Amino acid sequence: MITEQLQNISLSTTIIVLGSLSAIKHNAVANAFSKYDVAIVRVNASSSINTQPVGEETFIGANNRITAAKNQYLQYKQQNNFFVIAIENGIFKYITEGKEVWEDKAIIIAELEDGSKLQQISEAVIFPTKYVDITNNKGFDVITVGKVMAEMNVVTKHDDPHLSLADKSRQQYLEEALEGLVVILAERKIVHLKHENLK
Repeated sequence: MITEQLQNISLSTTIIVLGSLSAIKHNAVANAFSKYDVAIVRVNASSSINTQPVGEETFIGANNRITAAKNQYLQYKQQNNFFVIAIENGIFKYITEGKEVWEDKAIIIAELEDGSKLQQISEAVIFPTKYVDITNNKGFDVITVGKVMAEMNVVTKHDDPHLSLADKSRQQYLEEALEGLVVILAERKIVHLKHENLK
């Protein structure tokens, strides 16, 4: 699968190795980098954590995806410059005015060729505590809060509860967080605008 994706990529194009086959994550990355000369190579990289990441586990999952994706890609590595991106949504508990509040946020990590890492965190969406508790009882290892809410007809899409809860899609939240990453990578000349390579 990686070999097929690497066909016909110009040597001047920067390769983004995405540690996921998710369409939402792919589309978010593609849109965020749309003005830049990049090619996205999707890799089925495991997070090796619970189905529903909680707190610090979310960062671990993103880093696990980075390692897994990079190791797979390096077996087929092109001469192109590349970096790896991993995205992991997780829920985080906060106590506000004595009440338990759960927020869903995406942790986005990019690892550059030299091994250095950049990190962005998306804007948060509040998940009702009631459904977090139900999910916990079923087991965070087997089901997500989004899936539970979808099964109970609270949200329309289990992989995009954000759209129903906040009237903004998960993809949009990811794109907005990725924009910060794009700015840093452009400043460091790791990604280049499409027209720059035509000069």
